[in-house]
Amino acid sequence: MKHPFLYLILFLLLSISLQAKSDEKFYTEIIGQNDGKIYPNDSIIVSLHLYATRPIGDIQLNDSKLKINGCSVRRLYTGNEGKQFIIQKDGENLYTVVCAQYSIAPKKKGTYYFPQLSLTANLYIQQQNKQNDYDPFFGSFDDFFNTPTYKKEKKNLRTPTYKMEVVEKPKKTIEELRKSGNIVI
Repeated sequence: MKHPFLYLILFLLLSISLQAKSDEKFYTEIIGQNDGKIYPNDSIIVSLHLYATRPIGDIQLNDSKLKINGCSVRRLYTGNEGKQFIIQKDGENLYTVVCAQYSIAPKKKGTYYFPQLSLTANLYIQQQNKQNDYDPFFGSFDDFFNTPTYKKEKKNLRTPTYKMEVVEKPKKTIEELRKSGNIVI
């Protein structure tokens, strides 16, 4: 140990770089109508949401062989696939994309599970411009007019499973019956 100060600096730099990577989030969430409860002879829409701390692009979802035993499954095309939004979730800003939506209609009573799917996406990491000199035309506004460059980082993950259950439709209240025009005695 000739250079303990050098080892200390290397240790601090390594811990800082590990902390920076641990702050990055990339995960999916499956959200179903009615908390996954389906009424007999009905269907629900299940949405697959992707969240990340960086901008998301080039999403590939492997759902070509998606089958759920005892259910008919149909992928919905809403025209919003790939549209990205920034939301605040758990106190931090996250980029989010609805990757896909599915209509699921069970054929009989029971519990059903939406299976895990493989997903690949690119996260875009903004690169610092190495330009130290200002453009003579733009001057100090050079950063404002400069177009940023991005580096793609490919990420893979598997979606969680999602539980769905066919339950009896709740009975209407007296007030709901009155509003629908029924006579209540």
